[in-house]
Amino acid sequence: MKGLLRKDFTLLLQNRSYLMLLAVILLVMSFSLEGPFLAAYSVMICAMLGLSTLNADQAEGTMSFLFTLPVSRRLYVREKFLFCLLLCAAGLGVGIGLLAAKSLVLHQPELLGQGLPFLAGFFPAMAVMTCVLLAIQLRFGPERSRVILLLFYGGIAALAVGLNKVLPGSDALAGVKAVLDALPPAVLPLGVFVLCTGLCLLCCHISERWILRKEF
Repeated sequence: MKGLLRKDFTLLLQNRSYLMLLAVILLVMSFSLEGPFLAAYSVMICAMLGLSTLNADQAEGTMSFLFTLPVSRRLYVREKFLFCLLLCAAGLGVGIGLLAAKSLVLHQPELLGQGLPFLAGFFPAMAVMTCVLLAIQLRFGPERSRVILLLFYGGIAALAVGLNKVLPGSDALAGVKAVLDALPPAVLPLGVFVLCTGLCLLCCHISERWILRKEF
């Protein structure tokens, strides 16, 4: 596991110019984006960086080569999920740091107070999304996964539009809101954490089964 993590981090560091460009973009956007969206953008960038290592492994034949070594397929899948989630956590830390710096420079401490609750909901959702995208790429490969991802994003957009038309003013939404408001403050964050953790583990388990059946 440690060797695979080191390989992926080394693969990222080989593209220093690209990483520096992303850092400059984040700094520039920190002056234009609102605080919560700035932190969310940093998480998304780090998640995409993690997924890019899988693309590199598949395109360069590194995955097939690793399986000729004493590296099990289950271990490879678990390392990829761990690596991507670690990068998401790093992106969260960078985002909070930029948010704190912006609030200090602008003398607006409320920016940090407004951003943290947003990130508390966004980060688990982004972690699940990253795991889903990783599972899709492991299953379908770099080429076919592009088509699947387009359909996936299109389905999410259609679902969001449909819910936006159906849910406002509905009795079901009012009932759900009333139930959530009645819950103790710690129950909802804990429930979201357990649900997102379970979904990430499910994606990892499904990916393990897929990779065991895959021929190289």
